[in-house]
Amino acid sequence: MREELSRSVEDYLVTIYKLVEGCGRARTTAIARELGVKPATVTKVLSRLAERGLVRWVRYRGFELTKRGRAIAERVVWRHRVVEAWLHSFLGYGDSDAHRLAHYMEHLPDDLIERIYERIGRPSVCPHGNPIPGAPPNPLVARSRPLSSFEPGTLVKLVRIAGEVLGVLEFVEENGLEIGLEICIEQRSRRRVRARLTYTDRVVEVPYPYTVMLRGVALGRCGGR
Repeated sequence: MREELSRSVEDYLVTIYKLVEGCGRARTTAIARELGVKPATVTKVLSRLAERGLVRWVRYRGFELTKRGRAIAERVVWRHRVVEAWLHSFLGYGDSDAHRLAHYMEHLPDDLIERIYERIGRPSVCPHGNPIPGAPPNPLVARSRPLSSFEPGTLVKLVRIAGEVLGVLEFVEENGLEIGLEICIEQRSRRRVRARLTYTDRVVEVPYPYTVMLRGVALGRCGGR
């Protein structure tokens, strides 16, 4: 049975889910930035959610979901990513528009989303390469690694934007990055990764936090496989 919670509560749980998925932790400031609220508001809301057994605070890591909180978040994420896949593959929406519209549709009834999921062939990932909860693992996505882990000179295929965090989605759109794109890692430091888009020769400086969430698989060496 689906637990009835306010949309605001679900948004908090999903934000923690995606931040942990994308960068391994969900700190108060990051949650506030994603939701467009003040850190003090986040602290107040999450204190109430902790009392309800949905989240817990972990020292040095920030907030995590409890088993119950994660189950609720996964259901919302399932609906969101199914709708994203439908909007993208069947209706022709671009990645960013599909993500934006799915946010408004992720609270639709489960039976409707299940019908959509069946209609689109039950894909294992959303258009951003993130796993759809409950689906079999996608082998390519499962072996993907953060851009920060590749040596300079490696040709990489971008296969996942982990967590779909707002900042990284905006960065991806502004810089012409997309799933399936091949990029050459030219330089790597503690602050950024310098990558060249092979189809345009455009160079992109990826800030370190985003290099953790942008994930790919190695295709060989730049200039030849």
